[in-house]
Amino acid sequence: MNFVHRFNDFEKIINDCFPSVLRDAIMEVSRYMQTPAPLVLNAVLASISASAQGIADVEIYSGSRKPISLFLAAIEESGDRKTSIDEIFAAPFKQYDSEAIKRYREETAQWKLDRQTWMNKKKKAQRDFNKEKISEEQLQEVINSEPKKPVLQQIQISDTTSEALIEKLSNYGLAYIKSSEGGSLLKSRLTSNLMMLNILWDGESYTKNLTGDDPIIIESPRVTLNLMLQLKILEDFLTGKGESARESGFFARLLMTKPKSMQGQRKYRQTGSLPPEKIDPVLGRIKSLLQRSMDRTNRNDKRSVLKISEHHADYINSFSEFIEYRIAPGGQFHDVKDAASKTRENALRIAACLHLFIDEADNQIISFDALEIGCHLALQYLFEFKKIFSEDPMQNAAEDEQELLQWIANRNLLNQSQGVRLTDIQKSGPGRLRKNNILMPALTRLWQQGRIGYAKIGNKKTIFPAVTQSQFTTYNQQIRPCNHSMNPWLGNKHSNFFVSGHYNDESINFPNNTHRDYSGYLKEHRKIEGTNGV
Repeated sequence: MNFVHRFNDFEKIINDCFPSVLRDAIMEVSRYMQTPAPLVLNAVLASISASAQGIADVEIYSGSRKPISLFLAAIEESGDRKTSIDEIFAAPFKQYDSEAIKRYREETAQWKLDRQTWMNKKKKAQRDFNKEKISEEQLQEVINSEPKKPVLQQIQISDTTSEALIEKLSNYGLAYIKSSEGGSLLKSRLTSNLMMLNILWDGESYTKNLTGDDPIIIESPRVTLNLMLQLKILEDFLTGKGESARESGFFARLLMTKPKSMQGQRKYRQTGSLPPEKIDPVLGRIKSLLQRSMDRTNRNDKRSVLKISEHHADYINSFSEFIEYRIAPGGQFHDVKDAASKTRENALRIAACLHLFIDEADNQIISFDALEIGCHLALQYLFEFKKIFSEDPMQNAAEDEQELLQWIANRNLLNQSQGVRLTDIQKSGPGRLRKNNILMPALTRLWQQGRIGYAKIGNKKTIFPAVTQSQFTTYNQQIRPCNHSMNPWLGNKHSNFFVSGHYNDESINFPNNTHRDYSGYLKEHRKIEGTNGV
């Protein structure tokens, strides 16, 4: 069976491919929290990865085993409720860490008592040795009996530094790193060492040499990373790090998503609580995997190796070829070939995580269902990566236009159909679209398509959305059509459009309109575009 690309967004993959227990939980949280499903998906995958990473590794190619740990990142606006979503699926980790901290405090208190007893014994043994009452071997035996300091087996780490992370992993090799709202982790010293993060993703041992002291050694770490980023912070980080941030390969390892925000569309009403029958099965399975992972790690048991069956080798190989053919010069993924080169491995990591979640029989052959989901998700994450990092300036054009038009329409309703000022978009519009070099081309394209019009209300440059007859009905009469004598249209191209709003005697300008009094804006935009007209 060969891989066939069948999906264009995360929700279709979730609804068509996911097992019901995961699908129902993801879509219910998305509905209840009124937040994009990809944000919920990231939280679920991160929790599964962090809970299962100590149980098994996955075979990428014959003889090549890698961690199943995932590095995920969601680019979202402040207020998209990513933190609240993470808290839902991180509940098992919070409970485990709370118990681990309590246990650590009790063990530390006992260790202090035991160590004081040991120090007294060591002093006595030293005196006895000096008096030749005991041999050197007996003295060394006492010295070697020093009580071992307890290790805090805490899993979750928030906004850490590279030094703190190295110390933590040298004592205990499992970690779930989470960033707080706004991506402060990118601002921390942890990201000053991107190569170390790459090594952690690869699961390779890491040594940090210390001047005048023994080196710190991390053996086979397993780390899940879950970042929440605002686009401005990501852009600032990339600007500060320059090409080295991208060239380091760190971002290529990330499964990144930038879903459309639902802010401005959410309804505030009494919604009750999340139905436990949809959420508890997922949390229960995550808790079970976490306990298995910790038990194996504490016993120093070897991780098992999950593999693809020979019957499904053609599927993953055809998936790899699907990607490979598109990273050639001129190919669809040529400008993001760094991320494309990691897509097979990320697909198998996702598949392994889902397999462990779904299969309770401890089968070491990854099911085809998990493999199929892993491939479709990894490919969709690659498309998302391309939207974020593509060097093609028109890559995000359609998405920008749709997001901007939706924002203008929503704000126009809030303004009682009196239009939206250009300055409002520049100050309060969708994050990346506030920049003139992105905003002005998007406005021009919308104007050329007849999807917005312009007018001067007093001295203010004001923008109005246009809606079709069917869309006008959908607005439930909240948008009033203008008097067409005040807003003439030429030609039949726009004869089925209503203009939203009621604007007294002002003129609204659309393509081919005889009234073109928006020359100030057009002049400003021609300067940015370098063209002679709109």
